[in-house]
Amino acid sequence: MRLPVTALLLVLLGVWLHAPLFHGGLLGASGTDVYRAVWGFDHQARGLPLPFWTDRVGFPAGEKLVILPFFSSLLGAPLHLIFGAWTGYNLWMLSLLALSGIATAWWVEEVSKSPSAGLMAGVAMVVQPSVLLALTDGTPEHVAFWALPACLCALWITSRSPLRRWPIIAGGFATIVA
Repeated sequence: MRLPVTALLLVLLGVWLHAPLFHGGLLGASGTDVYRAVWGFDHQARGLPLPFWTDRVGFPAGEKLVILPFFSSLLGAPLHLIFGAWTGYNLWMLSLLALSGIATAWWVEEVSKSPSAGLMAGVAMVVQPSVLLALTDGTPEHVAFWALPACLCALWITSRSPLRRWPIIAGGFATIVA
């Protein structure tokens, strides 16, 4: 399996495409949902260990609130806590983009047994217009589908392997997708 090489190439492609963000910019266009996305990401991280409730909406009583993508934003919370809201959001979105490409490459390589096909599918996932529009529009829920190809790959491996860990891994990815 040549997944590490594919992963490195996809991450380098994502970093190269978004290099201007590392000079203090915010990933997304002005006048879009990007500020809502940053607020949601910030809310999830600040709300730990209870990210379902906030007093930042419906003050003073507060509201129950679920920010989408829920599990992916919880997994990205350490980026917020380490780098702050804006830089953490940029890194989180680029991580979601890279994970989507890597998971797709893994799935296609596993099914086709071709590293080249996996690399092509991963690159196609990273540069497709709807994903790039979601990055610009500030809709992380459209980028955070990395667990779907990972779940499908784990299910594919489950159907061909006697190991009991793959159904558990597939169930974990299915939970993240849901």
